[in-house]
This record gives sequence, structure tokens and C-alpha cells, in this order.
Amino acid sequence: MLAVQEYGIDIRDLHMAYTLDQTGRRRVDALRGVSLRVNPGELFVLLGPSGCGKSTLLRSVAGLEEPQEGSITLGRSTVLDARSGIHVRAQDRGIGMVFQDFALYPHMSVAQNIAFGLKTRKVPADEIDRRLAEALRIVEMESFAERRPAKLSGGQRQRIALARAIAGDPKILLFDEPLSNLDPLLRTMVRTELKMLIQKLGTTSLFVTHDQDEAMVMGDRIAVMNRGTIEQTGTPEEIYRSPQTLFVAEFTGRPSTNLIEGIVQRHQGRLILVPIESQAQTLTIPESLDAHREQRVTVHARPEDVDIHPNPVESSTALSILSVEPEGSHTTVHLRLGGPYKPLVVRDTRHVYTRSATGSSAHVRLLRGTVYSPDTGRLIGSF
Repeated sequence: MLAVQEYGIDIRDLHMAYTLDQTGRRRVDALRGVSLRVNPGELFVLLGPSGCGKSTLLRSVAGLEEPQEGSITLGRSTVLDARSGIHVRAQDRGIGMVFQDFALYPHMSVAQNIAFGLKTRKVPADEIDRRLAEALRIVEMESFAERRPAKLSGGQRQRIALARAIAGDPKILLFDEPLSNLDPLLRTMVRTELKMLIQKLGTTSLFVTHDQDEAMVMGDRIAVMNRGTIEQTGTPEEIYRSPQTLFVAEFTGRPSTNLIEGIVQRHQGRLILVPIESQAQTLTIPESLDAHREQRVTVHARPEDVDIHPNPVESSTALSILSVEPEGSHTTVHLRLGGPYKPLVVRDTRHVYTRSATGSSAHVRLLRGTVYSPDTGRLIGSF
């Protein structure tokens, strides 16, 4: 028998389509050839917007959906093989699941909620008591066993939902947007607690979220999904610093990142980008992009990767300041580049600029970024 830490997830070429009316003519491809490997003991995050297929993929692993094509292997057991007609029932897959709304019974105590699934599976009473005590100990909620869910905070309810999942002795844990119903402040605190608990368990975990910050904090690795496919898989650092597609660059850069489409040209000895939206305003770009001269490209730079100065510096461009937004640890400066609705966004960590600077000029230069083909959305260069 495999140890819990030896259970990985192997997903191969999953296809899942829904028909939306009785005629069968309106077809939605929820999953389109998804392949994925989650290593044993890994906390793996599925990140993407609503409707991208991440929850369908999670539910397929859980056995709550049955894709028309592909296979899923948990540990050494194949639980789905569409070609061979294998579809192991959800309750027989050795999975624990934590839902978005926690799914706690309000009329039951904490202990009764945790034990409920074990009783329905006819687990012996002494074994239920042992698992209940162990689950409460792991989530540090022993003194709350007799309380009702209504008497718990959002973070405490989250812990109980996790305790119920691990009481079933799962080989794999699945989390379907478990923090999305919490207010922003509590959410930030609970995600740190939750990650520490998952790490303590060492159980292979698949975690779904639409929140980029949450994915970066929680995941050992992340798969960014879009329209039923995986755009990129990597560590949080790889996803953020080396996005392989325009979609990944933009989605992981919210609330703001810089995507500037234009033509690379040489002018007066400088390499410049002439924005498509406003050719009157150009932007000096690094010499390393000379290979793309006379090509239409999209340049991407995070706000923290744009240098800003009151006076000219080497390879800088003078731009007009549209707005200055103090945000505590840094100041966000919006500068006119192209149209007024697509400004260049810069993070000023030195707090040089205040709101009184609106309307004046600043000098900016790109320190680091990536370059994409506007036609394919694929990465073609970096600097």
C-alpha cells in the first residue's frame, strides 16, 4: 500500500463537453485535451477566470464529472479511462474535498459534522472517535467540538471543513475555491493558516481559485487555465516572471499590468516602440529587442519593472502624469502612453511622487519585461 505522500495525480488528454439544450446543438467544451501531473505531496493550484474549466477539472478528479475522453490515475490506480469504460465512483477514490461554502450542517455540532460521513460509511464507533480526535487536533479545534457552525468564525468553519475532509483518511485533498466566501481581510489570514495545515499534513492537494494572489501564496506549482486548456504550468515565480502567453501575463498582473502593442523601430540611434493606438508618443525600449525591428509586437512590463525618475536618465522617455495613487507601501503612478484609458502604470516604491505631481512630466524606462506576438499571443522574447 502506498503512503499518503506517494499519491500523485496523473491526468491525460481530458476532454469534457456539455450540451446546453435538448437538441444537442449548443456545445460547450469545458475541457479540451487537458494533461497534468501533480507530484506526490504537492500543493498544486488551478488558476483561471470563471468558466475556464478549472472546477470541471477538479470535479473530474473527484469523480463528480465523467469526461468523454482521457484518463485519470491517482497513485497507481486508474480511476477514469474513457476508452476502457473505467469510472470509479467518487466515494471509492480516496479523496477528501473542501467546498466553497464549507457545506457544514447548521443543526449539527462540530463533532457531528466531522463524524457524519464516517457514520454513513459504517466506520466502527471507536475508529470514528479516534479519527475525530485526530482531525480536531490537527486543525487545533479540540475545544470547539460541541459548538454549532453558527457560533464559529469564517476561519474556524474553514478549519472544520478541512477536519471533516481529513477524517476520511484521504489519499488526496481537493479544494474548490474554499476561501472565496470570506471577506478580504479574513481571507488573507485564513489562507496562511490553511497552507500551513496542508503542509503539515503532507497530502497531495489540488486547489482551485480565480484569485491570483491566493494562487501565488498557496501553490507549490500553478496551472493557469483558459477556455478549457492549460496555458502554462510552473512555480509561482515562473508564472509571474516568465509568462509564456499574453493571457497569462495579463491575468496574473491584475489589478494592473502594462501591455503595449506597437511597431519596433529605430529612430535617431534609439530603439523605440511606436504604440498602435497613438503613434505621436513613442517609448524607448531595450536594445535587446532589435531582433524584432519593424515587427508588430506586444511588450509586457510589470509596474514594478518600470523605473521612474523626475529627471532624464539613460534610455528614458518623458511622459505626462495622469494620476498618482498613494497605496501605503508604494505609490502607483499612471502616465499617458497612447489613449487615456490605457496608461502606463508604474510602482513608485521611493514615494517620490504625490498627487500634486499630476499633470507634470516624469521619465520612465523599462527594466524588465516580455514580448509577445499579437497574432498568436505566444512569447517571442524577453529583456
